[in-house]
Amino acid sequence: MSVYGFDEYVAMDARIGHLLREAESADEGGHRFCRFEAWYGEGSQGLGFRGQVNELVGYMREGIGPVPLGTSNAYDVVYERIYGAPPDCKGRCACNSLALTA
Repeated sequence: MSVYGFDEYVAMDARIGHLLREAESADEGGHRFCRFEAWYGEGSQGLGFRGQVNELVGYMREGIGPVPLGTSNAYDVVYERIYGAPPDCKGRCACNSLALTA
């Protein structure tokens, strides 16, 4: 079985690259940003980045396409890259509030 890297998965499905760019620019210059809300999703605002990764790669991915996208390696590689992409928290998000009281 072949093991692929992130760029190879992007070549198989361009939506993975689009998701990376979206995650990298998730802050949009506001006064408050929480990377964990962006990752897991906030309230009724839809899927966070994690849910979108699940739709694109791994055993739970939706749709048909290249077989390697449905592997645990694809999930691990894409998850790790997208998880590290959003900027740090800023403002009064739940993460920063917890850090201030610890």
